[in-house]
Amino acid sequence: ENGEIDFLLALEEEKKKYIYCRIDQVIHELTYEFPEDGEKEIYFFDLTDTLAMKIYASSMCYLTAFAVRELNPRIDIRIFFNISRSLFVKVVNPKNFKMSNKFVRRIEEKMKELVEKDIPFTRMKASKNEAQQLYKKEKLNDKVEMLKYRKEDFVHFYEAHDGDIRFVDYMTGLLVPSSGYLNKFNVRFYHPGFVVQIPRAEHGGEIPPFHDEQKFATSLASASKWAEMNRLSTVSEINRFIKEFSGMGLINVSEARVNNMLAELGENIVKSSDPIRLICVAGPSSSGKTSFANRLMYELISRGLRPIRISIDNFYIPKDQL
Repeated sequence: ENGEIDFLLALEEEKKKYIYCRIDQVIHELTYEFPEDGEKEIYFFDLTDTLAMKIYASSMCYLTAFAVRELNPRIDIRIFFNISRSLFVKVVNPKNFKMSNKFVRRIEEKMKELVEKDIPFTRMKASKNEAQQLYKKEKLNDKVEMLKYRKEDFVHFYEAHDGDIRFVDYMTGLLVPSSGYLNKFNVRFYHPGFVVQIPRAEHGGEIPPFHDEQKFATSLASASKWAEMNRLSTVSEINRFIKEFSGMGLINVSEARVNNMLAELGENIVKSSDPIRLICVAGPSSSGKTSFANRLMYELISRGLRPIRISIDNFYIPKDQL
């Protein structure tokens, strides 16, 4: 009545449209509580915003892990960003576990059930010692190891309850307030795990069509296998490697792998039954196309060829002409 307070009323069906807010240029979860009175500039962001999409993706990782834990608490999963800009989930323990389409359907049903229950995701704060005891109890061994390299003396994690079941996990990003916000996703079996499709900002906050990029998936699987073989597949393992061999040691190991791959590629090009006249290198801006092309050029020169590198910006071929 006195003009000092403005209220923003949202329709019931629009309450879960927004993913995060920005208050006086600072990003906050929607559960943020104002520490004091005063005028604030508040902006809300939906899934057409890139950061909102990333928060949604982190929240989907949490929901997926929650669903798997309820179905089988003995299963440990790992989640990667993968083909078709989706999340790829695979079981890392037990080693002999075989994913099936039937189990994937059960996971999807459990995820939808948790969304329907609209379970709050509560952000908690604990000391490193408290977090260590909690992670040990929850058998989150990777996170126990990661605490050894954390400089801060506190840890944030998220907690959710489904009846008598309590799910706790540490997430590096922010989450939505509750499972009810996560009503947009598709789940499909994709050997040796499954894929969770999520909305994309560049698609207007909707889920894009699924594209089975088999060559890209094979490359990602190869990189994952190499990382596991060298015990470099988690943050704690990378930290341990750097502590033992230094950051330059990690760079040298990675460079050695790339050199081996370039040598194999060069040999395949030279020994191809049909002479290869054109090699195309495509990728986003600043992703290393020119650097890779130069290295491949020198590799081919060392094998007696005389390649010419040509750079073309904004090169486009219509799909019907591919």
